[in-house]
Amino acid sequence: EKFVRKANSIGNIDFTLICGDLTQFGLKKEFVWMHDQLKKLNHPYIPVIGNHDFVATGPKIFNKMYGPFDYSFKLGKFKFVAINTNSIEFGFDGTVPNIKWLEKELSDTSGIENIYVYSHIMPWDEGFDPNLELPFANALSKSKVKYSFHGHWHNYYVSNPYGEDVTYIVTGSTGRNSCILIKLWDNGKSTSYEQLFF
Repeated sequence: EKFVRKANSIGNIDFTLICGDLTQFGLKKEFVWMHDQLKKLNHPYIPVIGNHDFVATGPKIFNKMYGPFDYSFKLGKFKFVAINTNSIEFGFDGTVPNIKWLEKELSDTSGIENIYVYSHIMPWDEGFDPNLELPFANALSKSKVKYSFHGHWHNYYVSNPYGEDVTYIVTGSTGRNSCILIKLWDNGKSTSYEQLFF
């Protein structure tokens, strides 16, 4: 409720990205509770699946409410790529994250100046498949990605663990009264971000 009030008090917001963990236990009623609050935003909210959303029947509910785990969309000269990075939920079987799909999305840059990736688990975390950590980081470094946004830790954290090309930003959480405001300029080349409290 506090986050919705804060977000609605800021003008010119196009959408809210949610970096996973809409729920604690993957229960339908949790998804419904969250949607009942987030639908009060003055703009759309667009989530990616988190590891807690994989509990119980969470994956089926997420699919029905929001669609596939991996997807992308364009807005002007910007492209946003959401990818499931919850490798631990798949037994580190080499399929999550889907590196081939990611590379294909990152190569589709017609008319795009900047690409933003967002997911739940960051590549250096123990819940991310260690065999896919560097392929993931390399795919971002070789593309037009400057920022990769993540949740999971619930604490604000900024790092460049794989070189200066890509900045990895872990968002705060609504439970800790924190979020990130990202500002994009129409020319597609400029981005700024700041941590907000509510």
